[in-house]
Amino acid sequence: MASPPPFEENTVKLRFHGIAKGQCECDGCEDHEDRCEATFTYDERGTADDDGAWQADHIDPDDGNLVLNCRILCVPCHKHTPTYGQH
Repeated sequence: MASPPPFEENTVKLRFHGIAKGQCECDGCEDHEDRCEATFTYDERGTADDDGAWQADHIDPDDGNLVLNCRILCVPCHKHTPTYGQH
């Protein structure tokens, strides 16, 4: 599977502020059973080495860069997804 291109900044901002409202959108993973409680500011967007940060994730890597295919995840939750590290 080819890596999807990164999201455009305006798509990420719309998802972060309009839908996620600064909270991790993970509904459950190996770290927790229910919705993740991690919250952050937009400026805390980070890298794989920054567990206190967040990243924009492709829900389906083959479904494009639309806001509905983007989700905001804290780094620890993102590491549990099948798309982690593909872009």
